[in-house]
Amino acid sequence: MPRQTNESEFKVIIPREKTALNKAVKAMSQRFGGVTVMKVKGAWLDKKGKTVYDDNYLLMSNRDLDGKSKNIMKFDRDFMRELGLQLGKDTKQDEIWLEEDIIRDVTFLEIPKKGRKLKEVM
Repeated sequence: MPRQTNESEFKVIIPREKTALNKAVKAMSQRFGGVTVMKVKGAWLDKKGKTVYDDNYLLMSNRDLDGKSKNIMKFDRDFMRELGLQLGKDTKQDEIWLEEDIIRDVTFLEIPKKGRKLKEVM
């Protein structure tokens, strides 16, 4: 049975460059309400077969569709594609890694204060 398309998770990997990071964090936070940033290493083989490593950031945001039209996902895809292209130009990359994963559900849980019950935020 095919998986039901409900919500999305978007990821982009960019070089570890402060200006590009700030631009991406601001854009994705405004679009999705927040972004998770992780330091990651990339690796490839050069022309001589030597392994080359570089330092990157992985940025990840989710779309929680609760009460929103599924049409917003098309706009999110377009937004991420444009952001990826701009970040690639800004950092002089030949390619930028961009991923969208369709997920069943995203839930944000508010951590209860002492004496309160757990509740969903979004």
